[in-house]
Amino acid sequence: KPLDLLVRTNDAGRHASMRTAVLDSVRLLDDASRAFFAGCAVFRGGFTLELADAVLGRDGVSVLPLVETLVAHSLLRAVSVPELGFDVRYAFFEAIGEVARELLAEREDRASLAAAHARAVTERGSALAAEAVATGSAEALSRLGHELENLVVAHAHAIAEPPSLASATLALRVALALEPFTVMRGLFRLRLRLLDAAIGAAAAAGHAPRELADAHLARGHARRELGDLASAREDFERGRVEAGAAT
Repeated sequence: KPLDLLVRTNDAGRHASMRTAVLDSVRLLDDASRAFFAGCAVFRGGFTLELADAVLGRDGVSVLPLVETLVAHSLLRAVSVPELGFDVRYAFFEAIGEVARELLAEREDRASLAAAHARAVTERGSALAAEAVATGSAEALSRLGHELENLVVAHAHAIAEPPSLASATLALRVALALEPFTVMRGLFRLRLRLLDAAIGAAAAAGHAPRELADAHLARGHARRELGDLASAREDFERGRVEAGAAT
């Protein structure tokens, strides 16, 4: 709660805390912009306009005017990314994001927004991973890296859901989508943690999603990189069996 550190002692005025100042700015917004401000809290590590449209858009109407309103009120910042041809991502400053998350927690539709976020970022991550593997695109890999936090949140959402084929498949797809990035960056423990949880979700669901074979093979490689050769062999064999069952 970093905003709690900014409370002024014995000051009950409108500047008693940064939280109050941010809320004052939010109250100046119209209803649609206030709702959009809270909705943006489903993202972590920033987001693109494309993702905002996919998660928070309604009836095919672009959210660009709402984004521009929040930027104009300094409630959202536009960040130009040089390695992506100066494409723009949007993000909160941490203190402002904390207020947005508090407002999101009060909304009745927060669960559906989290589910929409998980689906959208998983689709985006899977597409970028496929492009990075198929073409060796450094740009696709960089874009995948920028969605790391969003994808980790999507994975956590899937794991927290009641066991089902759908939630297990989502968790597996996220873990596999991050494979090119975690391997390139040497994030083997994160890679293993995501794969472990996703494979566990599939076991809890009592189903074998078609992604399960790839997940076992990926976990085998991750375990081998970490020196656990016996467990790696088990995963390679399990991946072979799952692949055979899927054909």
